[in-house]
Amino acid sequence: MDVEAARSERESVSPRRPAGPAGCSTRGSSRARAGLAVALVGSNGICSGCRVTLTPQRFNEVRQSSQILVCENCGRFLYYQP
Repeated sequence: MDVEAARSERESVSPRRPAGPAGCSTRGSSRARAGLAVALVGSNGICSGCRVTLTPQRFNEVRQSSQILVCENCGRFLYYQP
């Protein structure tokens, strides 16, 4: 399959993608650095992807894991492990 055929197929499928986490794949992968689209948030509240300290509110949201959150600085998906 050549590049143009793949692009046209992607464009035809793209509008049908669901909103939410599944629809975020393009944004997450395009802003990821070094091939990593996910970053660990340490107990100190720092994103391991870009080394920026999260706001206390954002850190609490990541710790609760009630929804998928993205780092406002680097665009990586955030997760927390106690």
